[in-house]
Amino acid sequence: MTARLTAAIAAAIAAAIAAGLLPACHPAGPPGGLFVSVKVEKRADHLTYASGSAAPYTGKVVGFTPGGTRDISQTFLDGKAHGTWLRFWPTGPVKREEIWENGVQTHQRQWYANGSLKEDVPMKNGLANGTVRFWWPDGQVRRMAFMESPQGPHGQVLEYAEDGTLLVDAIFDHGLYLSGLRLHQDPAKPVTAQLD
Repeated sequence: MTARLTAAIAAAIAAAIAAGLLPACHPAGPPGGLFVSVKVEKRADHLTYASGSAAPYTGKVVGFTPGGTRDISQTFLDGKAHGTWLRFWPTGPVKREEIWENGVQTHQRQWYANGSLKEDVPMKNGLANGTVRFWWPDGQVRRMAFMESPQGPHGQVLEYAEDGTLLVDAIFDHGLYLSGLRLHQDPAKPVTAQLD
């Protein structure tokens, strides 16, 4: 990003604050000097509050890097994560999307920097639950499995190396391996899947 474009973004953010479209930014501290629209904190009751407030926070928090690029977007309802949370690549596209309902994560997606989908994971009580899919940066399937929370995989699990080599083609029953190809010790855990 050029210095001129970075300065223009920072000026646009400052203008939005001055116009009342964004609340004044406060330093959020580590990591990396991130600036946020509202400084929030998690307290002993496990709820999120705006700094200095006695009531649990309801609203949106948007974070920006010192260069003015958007880094995070989070929403809260009565102090609990609620709605769509986003994390962005430094170049602007969405890196990670989390869906929350009253403090419980129900879905997660991640993208590679090139914009291709990296993972799609439905969740229940914060654990993978349903058909989970992972892909390599070129769009080829990396892993597919039906997960039952909290038991583990159920039915067929497929996993491929980046070159397309089949690593796992196994059948599970509520987390227990029954039969099939497995080229590593624990087919219930992905060989290739990596979460950021």
